[in-house]
Amino acid sequence: MKNLILVASILLNIVLISYKVVNSISERQKPPTINTVTYTLNRNELYKYLPINSDDDVFIGDSQFQFFDIAEFFKLNNLKNRGIMGDVTVGLYKRLPDIVKSSPKKVFIEIGVNDIIKNIPSDTSIYYYDHIVSSIRSNCPNTLIYVLSVLPSNAVNNKLIDNFNRRLHRLSKNKNTLFINLTAAFSVNGHLNSKFDCGDGLHLTGPGYLLLTSILRPYL
Repeated sequence: MKNLILVASILLNIVLISYKVVNSISERQKPPTINTVTYTLNRNELYKYLPINSDDDVFIGDSQFQFFDIAEFFKLNNLKNRGIMGDVTVGLYKRLPDIVKSSPKKVFIEIGVNDIIKNIPSDTSIYYYDHIVSSIRSNCPNTLIYVLSVLPSNAVNNKLIDNFNRRLHRLSKNKNTLFINLTAAFSVNGHLNSKFDCGDGLHLTGPGYLLLTSILRPYL
């Protein structure tokens, strides 16, 4: 009996040691990740040192705008980029006071895909989107507001994106803002056109941003 207990104890120790070794190797092989919360807070802190003027056109939203080198693509000096990677509608709403306090000339809004990725209920996302538009309208009534549709994807359920865009379109009508629908220009068979896919199924290539530039240029 004692021998059986000893053997069982040895086997259990071997299993535990093997698990720890495998788990340790697995952890070392994982690619480094970005602490999105810390990154977002730091990026927002950076923006506080870059004032917005009343004659500026401001691009607010998530990484689709943050990665968009708007000043170089449009070759205009009055453009301000306030995109933050990983941002969601509630995050944008909370940082909106720093954007509207100077009453910019125009505001372009592109946000929503991270809400979908993070399974935030669409009612909640639209609620905050509504408040984003309302806050801009009430704080700077002369600012022109442009609502961009969420881009099609090869990494996110496009049915959810389409539903979100339909609700954005309705919201834009109710708020009397211009809705810029990007779906037809960027999609093939209901997905993001592969030539505009940078490789992660979500973000744009150079040609993708060139196309976005050509679509938005008439509104600047």
